[in-house]
This record gives sequence, C-alpha cells and structure tokens, in this order.
Amino acid sequence: MISKNTVVEKIDSLARMTNDEKDLFCNGLVDRYPNLAEELMTHFGFLLQDKDLTEEDQTFHKGG
Repeated sequence: MISKNTVVEKIDSLARMTNDEKDLFCNGLVDRYPNLAEELMTHFGFLLQDKDLTEEDQTFHKGG
C-alpha cells in the first residue's frame, strides 16, 4: 500500500516539472501504459467537472 506522504511527494515532483519534462512524462506514460493514461485522463476529467459543479453550487447558495 502506498502512503499518503509518498503520493504527495509524487504529486509535488510532477508539479515541479518543466514543460519539456511533462511532455516526456506524458509521452512515456502513453507509450508504455496507454490504458492507464486513458483511465487517468478520464478520472481527472470527472474530478475536475465535479469540482466545477461543487464550486458553482457553493457560489449559487451564497447568493453570488
């Protein structure tokens, strides 16, 4: 089982990547694990949509 600290470290290292490093990472992921890349893309999309809907709902209920 992966620890929460390890996950946070991985996220932080991704966030610090340059654009070239991100491109290399994404290309490598798609080349080696295309199903995983698609699964993550779908999961990210749903999470971002849910976040947007939650923020819109909070704005609506605040009267803004």
